[in-house]
Amino acid sequence: MEKIRVLLVDDDRLAISYMKEIVDWENLGYEIVGTAYNGKQALKLFDQCSPHLVITDISMPHMDGIEVSKRIKECSKDIRVVLLTSYGEFEYARQAVQLGIDYYLIKDEIDGSYMEEKLNALKSLILDQARISQIMFQKAIADYFQMGEDYIKRAYKDKALYDFWSKEHSYILVEQNLPIALEEKWELKVKAPNLPELLELSLKIAANCKVKVEVFSILPENRILLGLESQERSRYKEQQKSYYVSEKIRSSAANAWGARYTAYVSLFPMRFSELYEQLMNQNGITSAKLYLGTGKTYGITENPWRKEERSAVMVSGDYFAAAIHEKKFLEKLREIYDACYLYKNMALPFLRNMRLAYRALAAERRNVLGFLAESDFMDKPLYDFTEIIKWLGQYYEWIEKRRIPGKGNSQKTGRAEVEKAVLYIKEHYTDSQLKVSDIAEFLNISESRISVLFKAETGQTLIQYLTQVRIETAKKLLRTSEYKVYEIAEMVGYANSQYLSKVFHKETGYFPLEYKNGNENNE
Repeated sequence: MEKIRVLLVDDDRLAISYMKEIVDWENLGYEIVGTAYNGKQALKLFDQCSPHLVITDISMPHMDGIEVSKRIKECSKDIRVVLLTSYGEFEYARQAVQLGIDYYLIKDEIDGSYMEEKLNALKSLILDQARISQIMFQKAIADYFQMGEDYIKRAYKDKALYDFWSKEHSYILVEQNLPIALEEKWELKVKAPNLPELLELSLKIAANCKVKVEVFSILPENRILLGLESQERSRYKEQQKSYYVSEKIRSSAANAWGARYTAYVSLFPMRFSELYEQLMNQNGITSAKLYLGTGKTYGITENPWRKEERSAVMVSGDYFAAAIHEKKFLEKLREIYDACYLYKNMALPFLRNMRLAYRALAAERRNVLGFLAESDFMDKPLYDFTEIIKWLGQYYEWIEKRRIPGKGNSQKTGRAEVEKAVLYIKEHYTDSQLKVSDIAEFLNISESRISVLFKAETGQTLIQYLTQVRIETAKKLLRTSEYKVYEIAEMVGYANSQYLSKVFHKETGYFPLEYKNGNENNE
């Protein structure tokens, strides 16, 4: 925890100097944040310094220590108060016990060791109370998002909470993004969010950057929130520091857990209710990030939309099938994206359109390449609409490259021999000794005959197709397993890892370990 903040109050300046020098405050975990020489000044500094502990003389002009203590306790019962008194004021000081005063100390008896003993005892009380208060703040903030402001007003009566709601703060919000599935059968292996770890990392980074976090909480939708204490006189400098901290948190979390994170910072101090409205606004930046891209840092109050909202742009599955047939799929895809983003469409209608586009492509793949090995497109996680658009375009081009000239839009096989050859290869590709003669013998036709038929129907030779099956399987094993390269080579029908590496590089442009480490390009 940060240093325990202390406010010293006494109309005797020598007494305050003595208090400062009698113990090593910093070594004990304390920080003197203010000194006041009368009760009115003390209350003014109390609001400015937000101390955890107030040490005040009992006898002062205009407003005595009893009244100061009473006013402070009315503001927050969690603040610890110590009264300084003299022998003649002893009975008077005892009356303060009912106000919740922690100690009353007789000035003439105070020395270094006695004061250190009291401060150590108070430290445990203050730290325990701080932990309890933080837990309460976390729960209250989470309840605010789940139950609403009216519930908070009924359920929580603590003044410190109401002070927090009423004051303006700078905020950093970090969320872990989950992939978007275009098809229910997609199995995307992404690490589940671990928000306590993310919160711990965020607090550590903020402390290292000398940014004070006044309150923090774990929120719904895989988010953590940091409420920052204002430290910069310049709003621009404070904004720049918030951006720096959020970028540091986002990139560090991505490196630590291999997931995607998006951050939001307040462009100016705001009340919590204003923050809540921004985050709950379906047309706010937290929804727009699906159009603009995840894995970035945005301003919480940014308005990224180009025009006012209008009815959703919706199309049918036939729309994309026709676009594929007319060779205008990429153009139509972009038009849908621009129309939805331009008019502030909600995310769900756009996602529905993209799922229709994917199904149209999947149908075309079956039409063009029906029996060939599945591509590895379905294993790539997509986190936002910009990535989906790019991915769908790549999938479309992948299909187009595999069309046979002169065959139109169809490449269905009409020969049982070819289909049997495909099935035989899929069942025996792990055999490093597999040859064309083995396939011909199984089909009971000549090698030349099956070679001509296969080439005519698929546009590939038998060896090219066998290589494709082996390399596609190797790619999947490299992505989803912990097998060594030499083990994978044996599993896909290559005699050794050197030969696999040579063929893999020729087919993909990457060596197996480069591909495994995430350097593969999108086909």
